[in-house]
Amino acid sequence: MNKFQTAYNRIEYLIYKLDKYGQFDDLNKMLKDFEVEKDFETIQELVDKTTPKKVLNKRGGWYCKIGDCPNCNQKVWKKVDLFHHNKKSCFQRLDWSKDE
Repeated sequence: MNKFQTAYNRIEYLIYKLDKYGQFDDLNKMLKDFEVEKDFETIQELVDKTTPKKVLNKRGGWYCKIGDCPNCNQKVWKKVDLFHHNKKSCFQRLDWSKDE
């Protein structure tokens, strides 16, 4: 299980316990025990990576484009609809659309 799924599962379980048992007396302890703040940061990381960012220093023609990833500064290329992120990818979703 990856860290995003783990964070989601812990938050889901906490909500289930609060809903089923109404354990609001120990809410601060539960929030600390379940590392909710850390889990929300982990979920935010997932949201940030899936939100497309504009490719930097784009160049090339209609068939093949080259640029730099705005997240890790690695060279990236796009060949028609094929996308490649060199070496170990940071998995940032990229926006190849024309600048407006």
